[in-house]
Amino acid sequence: MEYEIADLNNFLNNNDWSTKARVLKKSNVLNYGSNGKRFTTVLIDKTTEINATAFGADVDRLFSQLQEDNVYNIKNGLIKLANKTFNKSKNDYEIIFNQTTTIEKSEDTDIPSHPRLKTIEDVLSMAKNTLIDTIGQTKLELALLLLYGIYKLLLLMPTKVILYLQNWYKAFDQKELLNLSQVSIGSQELNMFEISQSNRNKTINEHILQQNKIDDDLISKRLLELNDEEEKIKTERIDLNFKRQRLSIERELSRIKSRLKK
Repeated sequence: MEYEIADLNNFLNNNDWSTKARVLKKSNVLNYGSNGKRFTTVLIDKTTEINATAFGADVDRLFSQLQEDNVYNIKNGLIKLANKTFNKSKNDYEIIFNQTTTIEKSEDTDIPSHPRLKTIEDVLSMAKNTLIDTIGQTKLELALLLLYGIYKLLLLMPTKVILYLQNWYKAFDQKELLNLSQVSIGSQELNMFEISQSNRNKTINEHILQQNKIDDDLISKRLLELNDEEEKIKTERIDLNFKRQRLSIERELSRIKSRLKK
């Protein structure tokens, strides 16, 4: 029976199964140990992708049959849970080609030539550390993603830092600016707005750097405090264990004295 890659799982191992997929990537033959060898492929269809690996004699039998970007009907093999230490695929399963595996080239053109891509809108709603495939299409989408990143950063900033910057900016905005309508420098003229804006941006950067240093010092101080607390906890744990042993010895001595009295 033919299954899409997304439907492959280890419960199919006792049955004949097949899937139609395109070879997205194929590694070279890798040697290991005294005479071990293997190669790995990444297979895709319209649902998802999956890693497939061949070992030993199956390398000699199957390596030349599989070529990148071609579509194949792949029948049978061992489906197992993916070892995420070595397999970074988005699929929870992987295929091990074995002696039961057969491969036939297909002329099917419905199989995509690249993984299913995510749009910028999809990315913004996904969980952290999710693996995706995406491609940028417009500068507008890139700008939106950048703005979203800045928004998330502001959400993570300590409230006191945000309040400090807001209050400082308000106070700065109320200060009297240079009482000049224009300043001529060479052949260029900078109006009052440009001068005040330039000074404002420079001062904002200086205050941000200053606050950053203050926060860094606070973090360093707190880390030292935590180290001291850890040492105190270790010392207290050692002391309590010693007391527990002493109490145990005292109980045992008490039992021995009671037996001797009898």
